Amino acid sequence: MPQPSPSDPEVPDHDRGNANRHVGTKSERKARKAARDKVKSASFGAGLLWIGFVWLLDLGWAAALIGIGTVLVLEQAVRAQFALGIDRFWLGAGALIGVGGLLILAGIDVPIGPLLLIAAGLAIISSIFTSNTSR
Repeated sequence: MPQPSPSDPEVPDHDRGNANRHVGTKSERKARKAARDKVKSASFGAGLLWIGFVWLLDLGWAAALIGIGTVLVLEQAVRAQFALGIDRFWLGAGALIGVGGLLILAGIDVPIGPLLLIAAGLAIISSIFTSNTSR
């Protein structure tokens, strides 16, 4: 299936992958970068707030992981909503972290740490083969 052209107006920016990095004027690219930075900062701040509340209220690892996973997935949802491009690594990481918290909450003993490291390694290696080579 042919890839959509970066100038194709019928394809939303978030469906173009990294092709939208060089689309538009310099001021439009700066505005998109500023928006991505604001979303990233809001997500980081929300994550810190969540960890602080979990620690202060002694809610445990399950609540911490579920909350952080939710923050990471919501960040990608916001990026998609505003056509800022989804980062599949952080979407997958957020989902895995959230599932890890749910497993802890359910009392299922799964070695989450090694599984997360394996999943992260596979995601990084697979990105070599799926990334846009025009960078």
